[in-house]
Amino acid sequence: MLIHQENKGQSSARNIGVQNATGAFILVLDSDDYFEPTFCQKAIEIFQVDKNVKIITSKSNIINKKGDVVDSFNPKGGDISKMILNNTAMGSCMFKKVDFRKVGGYDEGMRRGFEDWEFYIRLLSNGGEVVVIQELLFNYRKGIESTTTRANKVKYDLLKYIYNKNEKVFQRYFNDFTSFLLSRIEREENEKLKMYTRIEYKIGLFILSPFRFLKKLLHG
Repeated sequence: MLIHQENKGQSSARNIGVQNATGAFILVLDSDDYFEPTFCQKAIEIFQVDKNVKIITSKSNIINKKGDVVDSFNPKGGDISKMILNNTAMGSCMFKKVDFRKVGGYDEGMRRGFEDWEFYIRLLSNGGEVVVIQELLFNYRKGIESTTTRANKVKYDLLKYIYNKNEKVFQRYFNDFTSFLLSRIEREENEKLKMYTRIEYKIGLFILSPFRFLKKLLHG
C-alpha cells in the first residue's frame, strides 16, 4: 500500500503508516537507510520468546552518500531508566503495533527532531526494554545535514519539551537523572578547562590582547 499526503512531518507520516499497517510488528525505516535481510526474522524471534521486549534495534553501520561504511554504532538498549538519559535505540527499529496504540504513536507536534526518542520514552514508561541485536544489521546513511544534525541546532528547546511532557517519568528516576545531568556538566567544564590550559589558546590570547586593549580604548 502506498499512501500519499501533504507534508505534515515525519511523525505524522509514521503514524499514518502504522495505523494502516495490518501486521502485528512494525518496522520503521527511512528511505535512505536499509536493514540487512536477516533483521526481521531475528527480531520477531526475540519478540516471540520474551514478552517484556518493546523495541528491537541492532548494531549499525554508518555509511556516507557513496554507500561506504565510515563508522559503526552500538545503541545501549535497556529499560526506561536508561532511555530517559539518552536515546538507547536507533530511529529505525521494530516494535509491536499494540504497544504503539497504547501510547498514541509519535508526537505530531514534534517536527524538528527527537520525536523517536520521545516516543520510546512513552513506550517504555510502564515497563519493557530495548533489545539490541549484537550484529551489524542496520545501515544508516549520514548526510551533511541529517535530521539529528538539524535537531541538535534546537537541542535545548526539544529537551525542555520532552522533559516537561514526560515530567512524571523523569520524577520517578529523579536521582539517576540529576546525577546524569551533573556528570555531563562536570565533563563539559573539564573540557573547557583543558582548552584554557592548551598552549594554542594561550598563544591566541596573547596575540589578541593588543586588539582587545585598543577596542577598549576606542569604545571607552
